[in-house]
Amino acid sequence: MTVVILTDIDVAGQLSLLWRGLNAFTPFKARYICLKQTYLDYQTDIVPQKGMESEIAEIITQADFFIFGRALIDFPFYSIASRLNRNNHLVIVYGSEARTQPEHYCYMWLRKDLMTVSNYDYSCAANLGFSAQHIPPMYNPDEIPPKQAPNDGIVRIAHTPTNRAVKQTDVFLKACEELRSEGLPVQPLLIEGKPWKECLQIKRQAEIMYDQMAIGCYGFGAIESWAMEQAVLGRLNHWVRSFWPQAPVLDVTPETLKATIKQLVEDPNLLKLAQKDGKAHARKHHEWRKVIPRWEHLIRWVHER
Repeated sequence: MTVVILTDIDVAGQLSLLWRGLNAFTPFKARYICLKQTYLDYQTDIVPQKGMESEIAEIITQADFFIFGRALIDFPFYSIASRLNRNNHLVIVYGSEARTQPEHYCYMWLRKDLMTVSNYDYSCAANLGFSAQHIPPMYNPDEIPPKQAPNDGIVRIAHTPTNRAVKQTDVFLKACEELRSEGLPVQPLLIEGKPWKECLQIKRQAEIMYDQMAIGCYGFGAIESWAMEQAVLGRLNHWVRSFWPQAPVLDVTPETLKATIKQLVEDPNLLKLAQKDGKAHARKHHEWRKVIPRWEHLIRWVHER
């Protein structure tokens, strides 16, 4: 089966991993068309340019199955919409836009036949009808560098705010500032606006990662931190805990964040335990060799239903 993945931008590198993973670990042949490369610079198969119309049309013509990232995509020189039926496509709805603008993902003309993939993030899945919420985000362990925290007595805490307001970045920075004023050796590492591989090189200096407290789930940033053996601070709602009751996110609120950071910094044994549990969770549930077979079965199920 030939699978074509199409997206406007890649979200957390998941489309790139899916394209490469389907080719590496399944009998499928996959191609990947990403309309725009962002500053994160994830690996991509094809970024359409003028003069590539015939090449892209041929790839789409040969496709047996389509996976769309974030929204259905069409081209002026080839009507993909005319090819779609209930057995040959999925739409992935990850990220902030799917969370805040669900109406963009509810195509009434395809409502009966549309199946989405939203993993376990209820804030994305709640408005999307029939949705595959059991396939988790994935990572390639070969692409995640090991932690390399400087041995200078300072505990660095990484934070990657794709949206500062949603992720309550100001609350995190204030907590760090207050702890520093009290003599605790902590340093926030704010990572934003840089290519993904550069982000990883900065992030690997940290012992702890602060994720978010408002959305209620965890994503790729937490997974790559677990893979680096970093403790992850965040908050999971009961919906996400129903999927992952033992997920090693250290639950925090704006009221408890400062105290939790202090406890981790002052208790090295507690910090090491959280780091060890996180790495085990990432390996067990999120390595791409374990997630890609779940994608293979989902594609076959949709194709044969």
